Amino acid sequence: MGSKKKTMLYSADQTPPKGPLFFSSLQHMLLVVSLGMALPISVGRTVGLDLTLSTSLLSAALFSMGITGILQTLPNKYVGSGFQSMSASDSAALAACVMAAQIGGIPLVLGMTIFSGVLKGILGSFTFKLRKLFPPEVTGTMIFILGISILPTGLKYFLGTSLPEFNPTHLFVAVITLVVMLACTLFIKPLKPYTALVGILFGFIISAITGIFDISSFGQLADQPIIEFPIYKDLSYSFNPQLLIPFSVVTIAAIVDNIGDYSSSQSADNPKFEKPDWKSIEGGIRGSALGSFIAGFIGGPIQSTATTNIGIASASGITSRKVAYLASGMLIVAAFFPMISGALSLIPTPVLGAVLMFSICYIMAGGFSALATRSLDDKRIFVIFLSISFAVSTLIPGLYSFLPQKVQSVLCSPMVMGVGILLITTLLGKIGTKRQAQFTTGTDTDDVKEVNVQIAKVCEEWCTEKDLVQKLQISLDAIME
Repeated sequence: MGSKKKTMLYSADQTPPKGPLFFSSLQHMLLVVSLGMALPISVGRTVGLDLTLSTSLLSAALFSMGITGILQTLPNKYVGSGFQSMSASDSAALAACVMAAQIGGIPLVLGMTIFSGVLKGILGSFTFKLRKLFPPEVTGTMIFILGISILPTGLKYFLGTSLPEFNPTHLFVAVITLVVMLACTLFIKPLKPYTALVGILFGFIISAITGIFDISSFGQLADQPIIEFPIYKDLSYSFNPQLLIPFSVVTIAAIVDNIGDYSSSQSADNPKFEKPDWKSIEGGIRGSALGSFIAGFIGGPIQSTATTNIGIASASGITSRKVAYLASGMLIVAAFFPMISGALSLIPTPVLGAVLMFSICYIMAGGFSALATRSLDDKRIFVIFLSISFAVSTLIPGLYSFLPQKVQSVLCSPMVMGVGILLITTLLGKIGTKRQAQFTTGTDTDDVKEVNVQIAKVCEEWCTEKDLVQKLQISLDAIME
């Protein structure tokens, strides 16, 4: 029985009717807001911003996501992928941004965001040539380590360990909020696209009922102006070479993630998709890079593609660029109203912890998904799990106390230590690796089985992607038959 093909309603070049256009755009806008605010809120909490500065920081975040979404979608030769592509604050950059906030406050976060945008623009223009340097086992491990790096912040907010003393109510609110998000994901399918948003709203309610959140805090929003240009109010920039490695790792991981997302966008728009358009991918990455560059200058966070939105577009059959333009425009308009940003900045700490833990699970799952495409030999097992072990080791207090303090400040983070070990062992592992193979066989139909065995053997030695092995076997079988 043949599988039923998904129906494409409105492709990238088409314009949906007003009703589907509006509601599809609203859905994408709400989803980006629910998933993209954890990074700027966490950074604001780290440095202890007051309501006025927090509001302006979040307004800049909304504006940045809107501008970047448009840049990523443009069908331009140099900037933009030409496919529907929403933007969100890069949650995988949380650990690096929190580190920057702890060292140099918001100015350092913005300075390193600008650096990330520049680096992404440069490397993103050569992704086709550089793709062999980052095979799936390397990128998958890198993304998994990024998830590990966010764990301390997520668990601190979730468990309430930053409080003067343990508060069972705090933990109760965090657990209930996380359970509600899991319920939406697993059992209430219509709410799955809005899981984080539902969790935040429910978390506000349960926090108010339990006394964790004082609902009168919303009264502070009355002091905010009705309309204001979305730029961070205390703009300044700084740079620290100590953070070059963490932000470079985050940027490379974002590029890898973008490649997958833009390929998915192309596939969602074209039922006959066979291989990715690398010019479109590089244009999209440049759009994302320009968005991060602009974000750093106005006070916004690092930008990246909103992966979940691509799935929603594929499921709905509406991949029109007009949807991304309208949804991004909604974000830009919302950014001009400080009361909206101010309400988001008041999110209770246990609720933020639950949202972060929810996001961490999916970041790590993305790493595992990439690893699952490869067959792992002894060499790759050593490379992958040695790097993960060293990444985790940096979270053990005092383990590297024998190192000078300056060395500890540079090396002792999951991203720097783990990814550093990963890249070094990967390069060493390439020494002596054979990339040629020969075998002799007949060309009769009876020899098909032997050919498949030989192909499987060679590909297993090379740890080739499983899908590629199957395609190669099918193609050669067809030729022989």
